[in-house]
Amino acid sequence: MANTINIMNELLNYIEYAVIACLLLLIIICFVKIMNLSRKTAYLTTQLSGLEILVTDLQQELMNTSKTVNDKLSIAADWQVEQEQVSGQLTHRTNALKDSIATLQAELAEFVQQQPEDKLYSRAQKMVKLGADVDELMTECQLPRIEAEMLIAMHKKNNKPTS
Repeated sequence: MANTINIMNELLNYIEYAVIACLLLLIIICFVKIMNLSRKTAYLTTQLSGLEILVTDLQQELMNTSKTVNDKLSIAADWQVEQEQVSGQLTHRTNALKDSIATLQAELAEFVQQQPEDKLYSRAQKMVKLGADVDELMTECQLPRIEAEMLIAMHKKNNKPTS
């Protein structure tokens, strides 16, 4: 029986060693896991810091872009007001020019209507200078007899030799 107790004690010693070995193995595994987690935590912390810097840079860029856009919008609004004023001035000038053109067209039409009569009298005067008589003037220039006679009389009076 003493042998059995010795064997049992030895067996208990082996079991104790096995439990201690298992515990040591478990402690080593936990230590390795903790070290891996520590490295991963350090890596993630570094990445987080980089992302925080990137976010800060992006926020600054957004503020700068927003300011630029607002400045350009202000310039565009001023430009639009200026263009509207110029457009109004051009509309006013265009209307004034249209009125002037209409007036000139009316004057031109009136002038053109008067011009044939002037041409006929001018032609009649040239014919009188060339020696045309009353009948020729009436026929060629379509003048009434009294006007033809008056033109010839005026020509003779103006060309009368002074003694």
